[in-house]
Amino acid sequence: MPTISKIVFRKLWKDLLQIRRNQLPDGGGRKLTDDEKVSLCSEFLLGGTDTSITTLQWVMANLVKNQDIQKKLLDEINSVVKPKQDIA
Repeated sequence: MPTISKIVFRKLWKDLLQIRRNQLPDGGGRKLTDDEKVSLCSEFLLGGTDTSITTLQWVMANLVKNQDIQKKLLDEINSVVKPKQDIA
């Protein structure tokens, strides 16, 4: 039996393929070319990175603007991570 992540991935992949087929001029009556499949894979795999990067940029910008919060964050990190401790 597939794991839940496989089930979710398959559903999302089928949904994405259907959306793409609906965008085709012939309404999706033909098979996708290899180039179209590669493009879809790229969109699917890289789609989530933009929001993560945007969130990190927003957090960093707010830390720069709010030095008191930046200090609190540094204090909290220092309380958890010991000096010269590797973080892996």
